[in-house]
Amino acid sequence: MSTTDPLHAAHTRLEGYRGSTRAALLTVLWGILVLAAGAMLAYAFSGLFNMVRASALNSIFSDTPDGPLGENYFWFFPIGFIGSFLAFALHRMWGTRFTGTPFTPVLGTLTLALIGWSLAAWYAASRFVQPDQIGMAVDPTFGRDETWGVWAWIMFAGRWWWPGIITALCATSLIIGVVSRAHRRRRDDILGDLLTGGRRTSGVITSAPTPSPDAARVLGRLTIQFTDAAGTQRWIQPTVRLERALIPAIGSPVTVLFDPLKPGDTRRIFWSFGPGTTREEFTQHTV
Repeated sequence: MSTTDPLHAAHTRLEGYRGSTRAALLTVLWGILVLAAGAMLAYAFSGLFNMVRASALNSIFSDTPDGPLGENYFWFFPIGFIGSFLAFALHRMWGTRFTGTPFTPVLGTLTLALIGWSLAAWYAASRFVQPDQIGMAVDPTFGRDETWGVWAWIMFAGRWWWPGIITALCATSLIIGVVSRAHRRRRDDILGDLLTGGRRTSGVITSAPTPSPDAARVLGRLTIQFTDAAGTQRWIQPTVRLERALIPAIGSPVTVLFDPLKPGDTRRIFWSFGPGTTREEFTQHTV
């Protein structure tokens, strides 16, 4: 039996990571590895794409070598997959611990990975196999040259559209990240107003997400019931990301901060496990 509240202890431990040098260094380290592993995986897929492309452009009897990408790119698949999996998870974990929010600092983990993919894809594309003759699959053995069909022309253009698609995905991820962070800033502005002009009341957890047995964290919805200043019972269902140790039990108390002039506006309702005296208490778990 312990005399220490495990929920409070876990919260204190995680709060200690916020803005810490350790969390910052590990975030940077794993961010670099996310980029590197993404680049390695993209180079491997580019090598595979290059092989398919070469078979579409040149005759099977062509003397043209496979190109500078060679065959060693196959080794990059297991390294890239394992490295991406580990680096992605750990960068996300330490980045959110450092900021104390659902966001990693500066760039999101997926955006970092796609930057690595884009850089590697463009580099690999510059080293793709060149056709023996544009528009013709030259057969040096039997002289049965074949004019390119639609598929061959599509693969010829793959030197541009292959890295272009990856770059477009990277740009999309970056834009989504910017929009999400802007939305977060608007929420922070509303919270700033409510911290001085809002009303706090007690709430209670009526439902909580259930983690899988091997999950360290859980993403799901809490259901929180509270009573506003007019005596009306209200419920909110915020989407939360919680460490396993922080998942509350049904009936656990929380602090609810709301706008007494607009008690039904869910955009102006915030909650906290603690007394709700700081901005961070109301933002660190809600997605």
